[in-house]
Amino acid sequence: MYSEIRDLYHLCFNDDEEYENAFFDTVYNPDDVVIKRVSGKIVAMTFCTPCQLCLREHPQSTAPAFYINSFCTHPDYRGRGYAAEIMQEALSRGEQRGDMFALLIPATPSLFDYYARFGFATCFDRDERQATTAHLKRGCIASMPRWDALRKAYNKAPAHCNTCSTQYGMARIVNIGELDKRMIALFGESCSIVNSGHSIPQLTQACVGYQVETLPPPLNTFPKAQPALHTMLSD
Repeated sequence: MYSEIRDLYHLCFNDDEEYENAFFDTVYNPDDVVIKRVSGKIVAMTFCTPCQLCLREHPQSTAPAFYINSFCTHPDYRGRGYAAEIMQEALSRGEQRGDMFALLIPATPSLFDYYARFGFATCFDRDERQATTAHLKRGCIASMPRWDALRKAYNKAPAHCNTCSTQYGMARIVNIGELDKRMIALFGESCSIVNSGHSIPQLTQACVGYQVETLPPPLNTFPKAQPALHTMLSD
C-alpha cells in the first residue's frame, strides 16, 4: 500500500524529492491514512496526522485533534464524490479515536467554501514564520514528532516573521460531547456547547476563541483568543 500512496501523492502534489522523502520519513503512518479504492486501485486519500490543539494559554487546555493533509483524488477519478467520502470517513475515524477537532489548511482560497460544506470554519489567520534548525530546536515553533529530517531540509533561511490578517486555517469539532466536558472544566457551565442550537462552525469558532465578538449570543461571551496553527513552510 505504501508505494500506491506515495505514487498518488507524487502525482497530485509533485513536491521536490527532498521534501517528499522527508515527509514520508517523518509523517507517514499507515494507521493515519484514509483511502478510497475503486476496482482495487487507490484513487483518493488523506492523511489524518494526530496533534494537539491548545484551546487557550492554559496548561490543561490542550485538546486531541488531527491535521488533515495530503487530501487528494487521482485526476482520472475526480468529480465522482470520492473526496467527500474520504472526508466523512476521516471525520468519523477522528471521533472514534477520541479526537475533539479536525484541522486543515486550504491550498487555495476557493477551497474555503468547499471545506465549509463539511462544517469547517475559518479559525486561524496567517502568521508565516521561517526558521532554521537552531530556532526549531529551541522550541520556537511547535512541531509533530520526528521532524529532524524536515528541519534539515529547511535549514536554509534566517528566522523572520511576517504577520497579516488573511484567512489561513480551518477547524471543525468532531466530538462535541467530549469537547463540552473540556470547555466546562476550563471555563464553567456558561461555556457549555451541548444543545446550544448553534451550528458546528459557530461552535468551533467559539471554542477556539476565534473572533468571538462576531458570534451570536451567548457564544460572543466565550473567552477570546488568537488561535494559531504551527506548520513547516517552504522558503
